Amino acid sequence: MKPIRLFIAGDSTAASYPQERSPMAGWGQMIGRYFNDSVVVVNEARNGRSSKSFINEGHLNRITDAMQEGDYLLIQFGHNDQKPEPERRTEPFGTYQMTLQTYINATRSVGATPVLLTPVQRRQFDEEGTYVESHGDYPEAVRQLAQREGVACIDLCTLSEEKLVSLGPDESKSLFVWLRPGEHPNYPDGCTDNTHFNESGACEMALLVREGLMRAGLPISTYFTQENGIPHWVMPEVLLPDIPDRTFRLTDFGAVGDGLTDNTNAFHRAIQACAEAGGGKLIIPAGLWLTGPLTLVSRLELHAEEGAVVRFSQTFSDYPLIPSTYEGLTAVRCQSPLDAEGQDHIAITGKGVFDGGGEAWRPVKKWKIAELQWKQLLQSGGVTNEAGDMWWPSEAAMQGAVWVNRLSREGVKDVAAYIPARDYLRPNLLSFRRCRHILLDGPTFQNSAAWCLHPWGSEHVTIRNVTVRNPWYGQNGDGLDLESCRYAVVEHCTFDVGDDAICLKSGKDETGRKLGLPCEYVAIRNCVVYHGHGGFTIGSEMSGGVRYVSLTDCTFIGTDIGLRFKSARGRGGIVEHISIERIRMIDIAMEAISFNLFYEGKEGSGVAQNEMQPVNEGTPIFRSIEIIDVVCTGAKTALLINGLPEMPLERLYIHNVTAAADRGVVCHYAKQLVLEQMDLHVKDGSLITLHQCEQVELIRLQEAGVAADKRNVHISGARSSAANDIR
Repeated sequence: MKPIRLFIAGDSTAASYPQERSPMAGWGQMIGRYFNDSVVVVNEARNGRSSKSFINEGHLNRITDAMQEGDYLLIQFGHNDQKPEPERRTEPFGTYQMTLQTYINATRSVGATPVLLTPVQRRQFDEEGTYVESHGDYPEAVRQLAQREGVACIDLCTLSEEKLVSLGPDESKSLFVWLRPGEHPNYPDGCTDNTHFNESGACEMALLVREGLMRAGLPISTYFTQENGIPHWVMPEVLLPDIPDRTFRLTDFGAVGDGLTDNTNAFHRAIQACAEAGGGKLIIPAGLWLTGPLTLVSRLELHAEEGAVVRFSQTFSDYPLIPSTYEGLTAVRCQSPLDAEGQDHIAITGKGVFDGGGEAWRPVKKWKIAELQWKQLLQSGGVTNEAGDMWWPSEAAMQGAVWVNRLSREGVKDVAAYIPARDYLRPNLLSFRRCRHILLDGPTFQNSAAWCLHPWGSEHVTIRNVTVRNPWYGQNGDGLDLESCRYAVVEHCTFDVGDDAICLKSGKDETGRKLGLPCEYVAIRNCVVYHGHGGFTIGSEMSGGVRYVSLTDCTFIGTDIGLRFKSARGRGGIVEHISIERIRMIDIAMEAISFNLFYEGKEGSGVAQNEMQPVNEGTPIFRSIEIIDVVCTGAKTALLINGLPEMPLERLYIHNVTAAADRGVVCHYAKQLVLEQMDLHVKDGSLITLHQCEQVELIRLQEAGVAADKRNVHISGARSSAANDIR
């Protein structure tokens, strides 16, 4: 079969751009990725052209000379037809319609199909945040001409305006070329462009064009990919830090790596010297280097050579209290051992070890450790709670929770008021807040007092070849918490921790919703997780939203839950556009895949409820998630979904899963759920249990390699009585 060619005539919003202008892109540059091999896109859109100048420069003739019967031409102009120059200017219901008629006639003359598009909208809001339309009568002129001529019309003006309004003044910037100075090498002075899209925005517009073609019912729409309804998106380039080629050695500043000397001042002097020189690499040679917390600065690379161990102080008074964040809320905390705020271009590299000395800080629950360990812990000092089942390093640490909760309820912001609770306010090992261009490459980070790695509100984060270790019994011993970060890559890392291993967050409850900083454009690949509550986790603090996430080629061995999505009423926020592929799991203690919207902070999964509550801003939304190519050997449950009655999990596509588990699929409250090509080896119960689930498709299911049928599926609930397709 001869490929169908889709030609595009348009302006800069549809044009293709060379690499040197990246991340700028037009929707015509991206739409080809949504077609299969039967369609070839020929993008002839040109920057700065109006419908008139495009013809006068011969571009339409070039298209019609190449076009054949069965091809298509998408026609989108208007931005430059508004310009005052006579060579470009057209009038909406006069010369504009006349020139568009020329495109229609030329296309039909060769047996091809013309499609008119109204001009895509600019990003334009007034001071009150109200959207301001900028195209005047041009969109309506297109609509009327299309109706008069019987031509398909994609109202991209309306579709794009709806998209921008839904995002709002701030969030809509993420679709356009908005760059700070120094953020991208192609735009060293930055860029503020409300007309031209970045690659992600171009994809969003291409998807709107795709939607328009499908609505029009044109035959070419049968060649779209992604039948599961989960559209692809583009991961923007994640930029690395730019560190000057200048080196400093820690030993030149009086440091001694004997495991006894306090090197805090030596580190501070070395970092200051590096900053005063304009940045560079601070080399930490082999040795055991004791130090207090370190404040990192812009253009600094800490390079821990093989054999170097940086051991952070276990003297609590070495850690000043500072305003920070924890578990999705603003909070007063002890300064992190590796700390930075508002810095740009930071790197920690090498094959050394950074040890947080966390055993001095962490409380320990008796049931998490062996009896001998518990006895040894009691002999080391500290105190236990009244029930005798939880150990604390000090009385102040144990009482600190009560103190901090009271101050929080009273809204106390004064850092000094929290000093009596210092022992309780455990620091994360690494806390980078509102930083950009971060690189962690090579070291081992271990034994944190609380979370291990916590970039917050940061952009362009690269974490690779890193090992993260925390004791399995470590309280709040998360491995990596990417919170409200944009543009991040995590690859070739190993985790063995006491809580969630790789976790995406974005603030908690009303505080997170008001801040409105989503965690977005994150790619995680080729990582291995051993112990952890979740191998990969989203939530439960996700009130600012989590979106555009790719998880590929990862292995989970012995984690409590493999893929873990958790939230609760009151959180709010939207989790969407999540793509997971090629995941391997072994000996999962609970669920291989878990969606739990009744999470209450416990290690296990919450229990689904049938009581429906009103939908409000605190209602979390999980939708548009695909999970493809998963193998799991050993789990309690292959797939558990506990959605909310008032907001079911929506548009979940799971394909090609082989799992050996005690139970198969247990699903409560889901909508538009597709389970395709699953081979489940279960011990007891129904293969599939569906309760109050709508629009479910069960395609080519197998039980231990044998085709399953309705006898393997248990369906209950009034909602489930409608349109569940089993084939």
